[in-house]
Amino acid sequence: MAFPRSVRNIEEPPLLDTHDLARLLGLSPDSLKNWRKRSQRKEGPNFIRVGRRIRYSLEDVRRYLKNRTVQIKGRKRIPKPPCLPEKK
Repeated sequence: MAFPRSVRNIEEPPLLDTHDLARLLGLSPDSLKNWRKRSQRKEGPNFIRVGRRIRYSLEDVRRYLKNRTVQIKGRKRIPKPPCLPEKK
């Protein structure tokens, strides 16, 4: 299917499918499926339904992860184990 010239050069961020996102987050695809079922409780990132297919925008995933970040105050620096190099 060819797109009209006016649409061909539009750069959209890529969409992830359930398996891509599960791999990225280190979760099972079933976990994401369960989150979608509970979407009224705001669990998991927003998703896009295209017919029967589910897609996630990188922007929504980043926003979800940012909102889930826990800030720890007053935490002492713990030295890294000797097998891991210090970050400079």
